[in-house]
Amino acid sequence: MKYGWTAVGVCLWAFGGVITGAVAEDTGRVPHPFLSPSQDVALLLKRVAELNTRCRGGSGDDPDTLAACDARDVLVEELRARGWCYGRPDEPGYLHNWHPCGQ
Repeated sequence: MKYGWTAVGVCLWAFGGVITGAVAEDTGRVPHPFLSPSQDVALLLKRVAELNTRCRGGSGDDPDTLAACDARDVLVEELRARGWCYGRPDEPGYLHNWHPCGQ
């Protein structure tokens, strides 16, 4: 089976040197061969938090800020694809946190 790096892997490499995802050409998404699913999600959550801080705390006209926001958005989509949700219906925004969807 051949592996190709996902956008997530590329973003994580560019913004911290951690690569967490691989795509099998014939079967779709598969986990990175060196990380367990829980390690993989933990790293994604950590990177999303770090990138969100850089995105929200940076200058709006700074290319580094825009790159952090774009990378964060890619990782958020990856978390959603893995069944993770941010906040619950009817929950105040200040209580929102990442959790497995449906829990």
